[in-house]
Amino acid sequence: MEQNKLENIVELENIVEILNKEYDYSDRKNSFISKMYGNTRAECLCILACEAGQKVTEIATFLKGITFWNKVGLFGGIMSGLGYATYHTRKHKIDGKSPGIKDTIAYVLSAETGCVVAATVTEYLIMNLGQVNIPYAPESLLLTAAGLPIAITVGLPVMTFFTYLNSDEIGKFIAQNKPVGELKERILDQNNSELLNLLDFSEKRNKLRIKSKKNYIDIFRKNLPTEYENEFNPDEYNLFIVRSPIARVDRESADKLFSFISNTYSSPENPIKKISSMYNH
Repeated sequence: MEQNKLENIVELENIVEILNKEYDYSDRKNSFISKMYGNTRAECLCILACEAGQKVTEIATFLKGITFWNKVGLFGGIMSGLGYATYHTRKHKIDGKSPGIKDTIAYVLSAETGCVVAATVTEYLIMNLGQVNIPYAPESLLLTAAGLPIAITVGLPVMTFFTYLNSDEIGKFIAQNKPVGELKERILDQNNSELLNLLDFSEKRNKLRIKSKKNYIDIFRKNLPTEYENEFNPDEYNLFIVRSPIARVDRESADKLFSFISNTYSSPENPIKKISSMYNH
């Protein structure tokens, strides 16, 4: 018992230290650049899908005699880009499972829409400035090819910006249906230490925030996703989402926070299933 208590205090010391660590502008900038480089291949393919869909729609619309073919092409490019982003998201496995429809839509709208719109609007403006009258004319195809690097240059940072905003999601876990306040009680019960005085606990319905002077960690209780209903009874289990701004700049420390929260909630009578975050794959 004393050994477990000592281990809990040591772990709590690490958590308090992480939550009180200060991150400056250079940490956030380096993290953003790293994420942008990591997104390059997938986003270039998405932007290519935008451009191809936009050009095909422009030509098909023009051949039907529609005069505002460039505006219809803009719509076609956006839909092509979103379609590819949806396919790519569904194809990516999270812990061996494809994301559910709701999670896929939420991810595409929050992370990919900015890139898709930025890339297609860039191409649309280039065509307007070039005063192109026939979408399949050689000068039109040249403008499309020339505009591709510009579309990538604009779209990639936009996409990274939105994924960066959402990358505070550390991870998720599935556990028995219990209020988030119980997690607070377990932390207090298992860690009878003066270190707890350095943390502030605030609870609001299905959300628990653990806060220090510099940072915080949020735990949300949500309904069980449909893709896990074959494994768990939705009346008895919930999804818990763990978020902290630390995850944007220091993944290693964020993982320690997640382990602390999930392990505290877990017990032999209440085993949990950990799930990776879509925004940090």
